[in-house]
Formats: sequence, C-alpha cells, structure tokens
Amino acid sequence: MLERLARLAREYDEVLAALSDPEVLADQNARIERSRRA
Repeated sequence: MLERLARLAREYDEVLAALSDPEVLADQNARIERSRRA
C-alpha cells in the first residue's frame, strides 16, 4: 500500500515537471502509449 502511494507520488512529481517542459511531456505521452500497447 505505502509502496503504491510512493510510486503515485513520484509519478505525480514527474507529471508536474513535465508540464513545464513540452518535450518531456511528449516523451511521457509516447511512453504511456507504448506501455498501453504492451
């Protein structure tokens, strides 16, 4: 449970960082798409 919350917090931090960097955001979107297809 705690591990899941920690992972969510890390992902949230990554999203916040990505919002200020369009290139990172595009890369994140591509990575999400790949993981969805996998």
